[in-house]
Amino acid sequence: MMCINCKKYILRLITLTNMFILSLGLSLSGCGENSTENTPPTVKIGDVNLFYFVTDTLDPSKRTIEAVADADDIDGSISSINWSILSHHPIELIGSDTKTIQFTAPLINSEEIDLFVLEVEATDNQGSITTDTVEIDLNDDLIIFIPLISAKRGEEIEVNALIFGRESKVSELNWSVSNGVEVTLLDANTDTVTFLAPNSSTFSTVNLELEVSFMDGSENRIFNAYVTLHD
Repeated sequence: MMCINCKKYILRLITLTNMFILSLGLSLSGCGENSTENTPPTVKIGDVNLFYFVTDTLDPSKRTIEAVADADDIDGSISSINWSILSHHPIELIGSDTKTIQFTAPLINSEEIDLFVLEVEATDNQGSITTDTVEIDLNDDLIIFIPLISAKRGEEIEVNALIFGRESKVSELNWSVSNGVEVTLLDANTDTVTFLAPNSSTFSTVNLELEVSFMDGSENRIFNAYVTLHD
């Protein structure tokens, strides 16, 4: 028969073994939970682009703004994208459930700040949500457009540069002739330049350049104007 001390030793060994197995099971269970923890998606609003529909003129009321978001999920997939407006603007978003949205926002001539706030929300396949926002000053824009002109030889011609948006961005304007026609430009440092069209039929057009410099010191821009001459 087994001695009493031997029985106690065996029972104690069995108890310790069961405790070790239970502890190991809990440890493995904990590791399993950590390994399946979801990583939230990433989302970032990148490019914001402005477009204008131009024919023989330009309508600043039809300005289109486009915003693009980059979304990714390293341990799954993006299940949905949703854009919303956080500021108080009665604007309709086109493509609000895609990575690229567009909307129409008229450009007005104003020095005041008109802050438009957009938010994009990305949801992954496990329901985690990440958001990003961008602030756009709708008045912080400048467009210069010079319509095509047809004029009679020997007559005075007026060429207007149409400036839309925040005019305070402009530092200087300077008109010049770019195709060698000898004419005298009047008010060549304003948005409206005048000159007397040549009588000679040697040239069929007078090509002008408007050089614009900016208050922030950014690179000057050149805008071309073409005046077609006829008898």
